[in-house]
Amino acid sequence: MQLLSINFSVFEKIDGNNVTVSAEILKSDESNFTRQFPSHQDGCSLCRLGLELSFMDVLILRQFMRNDGTVLPQQLTKLCTKQQRIVERLVMQAHLSGLFPTLKPRDYDFKTESEGYKAFNRYWRHHADLYSRKLTVIPGSFYYIKR
Repeated sequence: MQLLSINFSVFEKIDGNNVTVSAEILKSDESNFTRQFPSHQDGCSLCRLGLELSFMDVLILRQFMRNDGTVLPQQLTKLCTKQQRIVERLVMQAHLSGLFPTLKPRDYDFKTESEGYKAFNRYWRHHADLYSRKLTVIPGSFYYIKR
């Protein structure tokens, strides 16, 4: 990742007892700092970026949320159906992990499973892990999916 830096040259001019210092900003090649995107017809904004979002990317997720912590509708976000569902899951995971402490939907209770610090002890590797079921093995029986 490149950080934006400003290149400038400093000039010093001495006239007797007066010293004048001036600086001039040099033109830089800004193509190194900007990312070129395809045209707007090639998909939604998240598809064009090609990012694999996580529930920990709260600054990106916050752009698709209302002030009460709910996700904006697809007509306002202009996301495709796939990315809209992913953003909705990621916002729910971020809420369950306690990453949005000031944005809480009023009809949802976050402390139903446990109390204290264990209430927010959650981590997901993928956005679909919230709905994944664990496969458990009981000796002497067939494999089954625990619900």
